[in-house]
Amino acid sequence: MVVRFTPQPNQPTSKFRVFRVADRRRNNMPDAYAVAHYPFAWSELHALDGRVLFVGHGCSRSYDARRYPPDFKDGGIYFLDDGEFYDAAVIFGNGNERRYPCSDNGKWSEGQIQRCFPRSDPSDHSAPVWLFP
Repeated sequence: MVVRFTPQPNQPTSKFRVFRVADRRRNNMPDAYAVAHYPFAWSELHALDGRVLFVGHGCSRSYDARRYPPDFKDGGIYFLDDGEFYDAAVIFGNGNERRYPCSDNGKWSEGQIQRCFPRSDPSDHSAPVWLFP
């Protein structure tokens, strides 16, 4: 699971946290909460260990960075602007007035954000998407 952070709504991405599914530690104590019966829990990853992640609304992928061109060798998270999907004005407003800013795109690596895509004009039709082979 990838969690994306912004300082305030409608501001650019500032950081990410990445989690993976792990076995939940069990103890012999009686459980006070139903969640204690689930066999899995989220465990935070503090490094991507040579992975490159492509994150976007509805479609994200993780790849071994060594299998791709040198630009990806250090790994990182490449992300696309999906901010308008969660904007209350869009969710509760007139569907014909949707605008996707297409401006919060970039790469996050080692705690830093790089704006590595050309800035594009807003779209009336769709947020940016990844095209995977």
